[in-house]
Amino acid sequence: MKNNLNEEKLRMAQLAGLLSENDNYGIQVWFDMDGVLADFDKSIDNDDELLGYKQDLDYLIDSEFPDYKGLVNDEIKLKLKSDLEENPDNEDVKRLKKAFKLYNNRVFKIAGKPGFFENLELMPMAVEMLKKANEITGKKPNILTAPMGNENNPSNPSVLEKRDWVSKHFNNLVNQVEITTDKGRVVSGPHDILIDDRQKYIDKFTNAGGSGILFKDPSSAMVDLRYLNEKFKAY
Repeated sequence: MKNNLNEEKLRMAQLAGLLSENDNYGIQVWFDMDGVLADFDKSIDNDDELLGYKQDLDYLIDSEFPDYKGLVNDEIKLKLKSDLEENPDNEDVKRLKKAFKLYNNRVFKIAGKPGFFENLELMPMAVEMLKKANEITGKKPNILTAPMGNENNPSNPSVLEKRDWVSKHFNNLVNQVEITTDKGRVVSGPHDILIDDRQKYIDKFTNAGGSGILFKDPSSAMVDLRYLNEKFKAY
């Protein structure tokens, strides 16, 4: 009976994504860069053209699309797609999509300029989070960040600058840096944990078999990491 209970406990842990059959390694934490460690938004907020597009978008949502209020960019994009699939001729939603596209195109244009990523400021408590993750897990964390444009282009400025930025600010606080939009490809099991501020990347990571923490602030992220660490140790 005891063996049957242990087998059931193991099976439930596997179903919950807490353990895999060949997990014989420790936790590896992966930190997203933009919005978690690097203050991306602060570096685009001083662009007058972008601020104009943002004001137009916010006004449109506030005045005509209350169901879009409070949604982050990825959520707006998904809802626009869903709404237009349901009603392709909805001219009001098309206007909203156009305003959203103008804003996002300007963001990508700003971030695509050489020098953008190398000059990003640190997010509050970024260094402290890396140290705390090391303390909790006993292992240096990694960086997992998406590039702007083609990640396979060796001269892509965002790829080169992101590596330089990590080296400049964190030096020996991290183990490795992976730059890819396919964040699920680094996953070897549920003991890989991604801390990211974008749900779509958390979903890619967990769908590949890893674990995810949606970043809201440094304190709650470390609370969640400690919880997962204790959860894994229990099995």
